[in-house]
Amino acid sequence: MMQISSFKHNILENLTAFYNSQTLTVPYTPRIDSEMFERRVLQHPLFDPDGLLLAVDGNRIQGMVHTGFWTKPKAVTPQTSWLGPFWEFGTIVMFLFPREYPEAGNCLIRAAEDYSRKKGRTQFAGFSRLGGYLFYKDLYLAGEPLCWDGAPHIQNSLIKAGYRKTEPTCLMGMRLKERPKEIPTKIELNICVKDAPAGQAPAPFSGFGGKPGRMVLSYHQGEFTGSCGFARLENTITAGREKPIGAFGMGTAERFQRQGVGTHLLTRALGLMWDEGIRKVVLQTGDDNIPAVRFYEKLGFKTEPEAHAHGFRKEGTPEE
Repeated sequence: MMQISSFKHNILENLTAFYNSQTLTVPYTPRIDSEMFERRVLQHPLFDPDGLLLAVDGNRIQGMVHTGFWTKPKAVTPQTSWLGPFWEFGTIVMFLFPREYPEAGNCLIRAAEDYSRKKGRTQFAGFSRLGGYLFYKDLYLAGEPLCWDGAPHIQNSLIKAGYRKTEPTCLMGMRLKERPKEIPTKIELNICVKDAPAGQAPAPFSGFGGKPGRMVLSYHQGEFTGSCGFARLENTITAGREKPIGAFGMGTAERFQRQGVGTHLLTRALGLMWDEGIRKVVLQTGDDNIPAVRFYEKLGFKTEPEAHAHGFRKEGTPEE
């Protein structure tokens, strides 16, 4: 008989094995061990063990749902300020169950929402880009943990529970055949490169297994203009023979857009990836962000056909 129970540390090994079994075919997702799951998820200061719910049948785990964000940090930091209204949501940050056990998924969603209501939440989000960022960055879909379109049973369970699809997202990839040439900017830039320690930098800069990523930062006359961070991704099952893989994210200050800053930062970062032995690079961007998609396409990136994902919102829950 299936029961819903909260996480207990004595089942960590079984939970890790279940997580690996349910993410085996998810693109650019690593195999993890108990030590990594504990360090990256369980030891996070915002982790709530009562919010990690499991569907258990006998001694077998048949599903997991992780819902959280109950304690707003006393001090707002760059790592938490962007979460915005998610402190007010009952947010599903990870949701997995086998396709042959749909009832496990249905029960877990109900349990997650019931727990959220006990915490005073009346609005719900599932698999949002921001929702799983803090816990599962780099552990699912090479960065931001949205719900993979290759898991329709999970998406259907959310839709059946009244959630709607949002945040259409794709992975784009490129194989490096030679060291990319840096493209100059229209303005003079000062560039610095530094390590991005695991747990301190936004995904996907921290790197799998806690290995540091790299940040390329640019300044014009002392003013910050943009950054491009990347990680060397290890242990990915679906990465093909080109290991390791590089994954990155970037941004340009609004005042310095259309000055070639982003192109320069990215080509500089791609060169550094090449120097580190990386020959395949992936990124995550919005399917509906046409300017970004076209920008990456001009540099040689192509959409990965099997790497599309969505976030979800409960009907009646506003967009962030």
